[in-house]
Amino acid sequence: MYALVECMTRLNGMYSLWLKVHKWYMCLGSVAFCPRYI
Repeated sequence: MYALVECMTRLNGMYSLWLKVHKWYMCLGSVAFCPRYI
């Protein structure tokens, strides 16, 4: 049971980290693809 909780916690942490990185990539991509908006 403890191993399952630890696994879920790690997955949740990785997911939140992925969301932050994904938002950063989206922002970077929009800046790279739309330079005329700057």
